[in-house]
Amino acid sequence: MRRVLFRSESTLPDIAKYNVQVERILNAVAEVEGLEVTDEEYTEHMATLLENTGAESAEELESAYGKDAIISSILSEKAEELIFSTAVAK
Repeated sequence: MRRVLFRSESTLPDIAKYNVQVERILNAVAEVEGLEVTDEEYTEHMATLLENTGAESAEELESAYGKDAIISSILSEKAEELIFSTAVAK
């Protein structure tokens, strides 16, 4: 996952705006590249979430976050991986 350091004078609205912009870009990349989430990827992601959050079940997570938001998160991760794996340093 991406890690971004902000200047000490950054405000929460600045950070939120940045995060929204990044998500829009990642969503656009996922759409243009035709990225999809397989059942296996969804299951693996849910297992990781269960482990990291201490939730009791996948249903509890889906109820808390929404299945669409979980899928969107996976697509964002896949788009980010695609960008980093194909980037060329100059």
